[in-house]
Amino acid sequence: MVNLPIKVILTGQDADNHELPAYDGLSSLAGLSLAATLITHYAATGRIRRRGHFDSRARVRLQSVKPGSVLFGLVIEFVASNPFILGVGGTLVGGVASSALYDLIKLIVKKNIGHSHEPQTQAVAVLSSQRGGDLEALADATEPGLRQAHAIIRNGADRMEIIGKKDQPISIFDGATKDYISQSIVDDEVIVKDVSVAAFNANSGHGRVFDHELGRTVAIYIPEHSQKAFKSVLGWGLNEYAKGTSQTISVKFSRILAWDGRPKKYIILDAEIPEN
Repeated sequence: MVNLPIKVILTGQDADNHELPAYDGLSSLAGLSLAATLITHYAATGRIRRRGHFDSRARVRLQSVKPGSVLFGLVIEFVASNPFILGVGGTLVGGVASSALYDLIKLIVKKNIGHSHEPQTQAVAVLSSQRGGDLEALADATEPGLRQAHAIIRNGADRMEIIGKKDQPISIFDGATKDYISQSIVDDEVIVKDVSVAAFNANSGHGRVFDHELGRTVAIYIPEHSQKAFKSVLGWGLNEYAKGTSQTISVKFSRILAWDGRPKKYIILDAEIPEN
């Protein structure tokens, strides 16, 4: 069993007086704990869950509450024997497993608050390359918990700093990240573009495409009623992307935008393989 400490430090407003509004403070801690549990469960098993019973190899426990301004302690208990994140037959070393899990937590959290994160461990880099669609589905599953984790921001504290072992920074939540995760604009305008498929999970309908006009990838989702019709097209595009070709697919989509107009997600309405 590997124990991974996480410190949650709240500052500003009531937190500077070593207290918090009980409901918002405990709601934030519950949301963060849920997101950490979902990520740890996936790291241990390779399965994405949103609720219910979680694998006993991955648990998140409340360790302590201390003044200073307000400091919560969480401990992730993670069994390092054959975790999914390292791959079957991988080098099963506790330090490697813990570093990979911290890296995965950073990646998923930052996807949800509109920040970029390049994998810092080989395990997460391979996971991102080979199972990018899984990570988009995991980001979607953890979004409600991370949105709830922001409950205390502006309602008792200005800033939440999340820190791993040896004071390794994981993320910072503040007013800007709360606006990003809490406010979405539904843009029903139908847009047509040729895109490259960077990641896709056929089971969940989540993935990412590279938007050549924006010069970056954007999360996508195919509504459940359309997944059967379009997943073969997205699968073809992902295969071409993996082979390093310049082949694209044509998609029609509407958008979910952040409060500042940045695209958060494309909702795929149609997808075709262009005729050569």
